[in-house]
Amino acid sequence: PVASPSRSPSKSPVASPSRTPSMTPSVTPSNSPSESPVAPMSPFSNPTTNHTEPIPVWQITKPDKSSVQFNDDEPEIRAIFRISTPQANEETMRINFLDFDTCEDVLYNPYLNESIGVAEIVPGTNEALSDVPVNITFVRTIIEQAPSWKWTNSSETHANFQFCARVDLLADGFDFSATPEEHFGNNVLKPILFQSVSYIKVLYNLTVDMTQNFSVEIETEEVLTADDVQQAAVAYNIFACHCEYSSQECYAQGSSP
Repeated sequence: PVASPSRSPSKSPVASPSRTPSMTPSVTPSNSPSESPVAPMSPFSNPTTNHTEPIPVWQITKPDKSSVQFNDDEPEIRAIFRISTPQANEETMRINFLDFDTCEDVLYNPYLNESIGVAEIVPGTNEALSDVPVNITFVRTIIEQAPSWKWTNSSETHANFQFCARVDLLADGFDFSATPEEHFGNNVLKPILFQSVSYIKVLYNLTVDMTQNFSVEIETEEVLTADDVQQAAVAYNIFACHCEYSSQECYAQGSSP
């Protein structure tokens, strides 16, 4: 006869191991390693866990080139800056105009005015980014006194004008006073640089035709600077002219808006 395993404990236990598996597994941990170990589940291995992208803060870029028009009722330059939504407001943004060569030595604020428009949420960014329009207007009564204004002909009908527009995002709640002053060199904006978290510089180089009421050919180099090391540059050309508002046609024959 074949012996079947007993369902009740033996009164005289045998020291040798059984060749058949137990029907009631022991809860006591084994003193020897398993021949088929099971990897423990990682707390990060749950396939249902959602990973979201970090929300951008203190971010400023310039997605498109500036538009240029010289019309009595419109600003000369219109620029769009893409900014993290919590900072996309007039209280956080600070705009200054400086010399073209260094963008830090000479202030051009008396010769240019700026206005910050209403921010608009950028679609597809989950309201994290907003586009902020900035209008730049020449103070025409004194623009010719700007240090970089140079007549390019003897009859003073054409001129070249260069300047740098710098937009800073300032933080009131942070203390940057521990930053050594020599870090900023001779920058005329030093008082606000201790609050500046991020910024962008835009360099404008304009050739002005005064015979056509500020008809302008403009060459612009844009420089996005995350810090003193990282930067990216884009160069492009724009032609603009004094035009009829309704038809958008140039007054100067043979030119294009």
